[in-house]
Amino acid sequence: MKKTSLLFLLFTISSLAFSQTEGSETHSIGLKRTKCLSLETNFTTSGMVNCEITARQEWDKEMNKYYQLLMSLLDSAGKEKLKIAQRQWIEFRDKEFEIINELYLGQM
Repeated sequence: MKKTSLLFLLFTISSLAFSQTEGSETHSIGLKRTKCLSLETNFTTSGMVNCEITARQEWDKEMNKYYQLLMSLLDSAGKEKLKIAQRQWIEFRDKEFEIINELYLGQM
C-alpha cells in the first residue's frame, strides 16, 4: 500500500511539474489562469502578467503540498534524495525564468 501511495504521489507531482501542458486546463488553477487571461477579463499586458504571476504562485503552493505529503512517506535516505532533487529543480526553474525574462524584457 505504501508503494502504491508513493507512486501516486510521484505521478501527481510530475503532472503538476508539467502543468503548462494541455492537461493543466482541467485543473482549477489552469482554468482560473485561462479565465483571467481572456480578453473579457484582462486586455492589458500588466493584467496578463498578473494572471501569470498568480497562477505560478498557486502552482507553487500545490507542488509544496504534495512535496510535504511525499516527504511524510519517505525514509531518511529517500527524504535526502528528494531534497537534493527539489533543490536542483528549483535552480533549473529559476535559471529558466531568468533567461525568459532576458529574452522578453531585452526585446522591449
